[in-house]
Amino acid sequence: MTDASCDVVIAARQAHPHHGPKRMAQDRQPRFPTTNAATVWRTLKAAGLT
Repeated sequence: MTDASCDVVIAARQAHPHHGPKRMAQDRQPRFPTTNAATVWRTLKAAGLT
């Protein structure tokens, strides 16, 4: 993932802490088509947000 998409995922998690990686990936598909649940989860884990 690019830095921009990582920043978007982290901001989305902070805004919606109840959304899981699957939903977050689906919400990001229009802007970041290569985003999937596994990469969202890894990004959240690296940021300490899981």
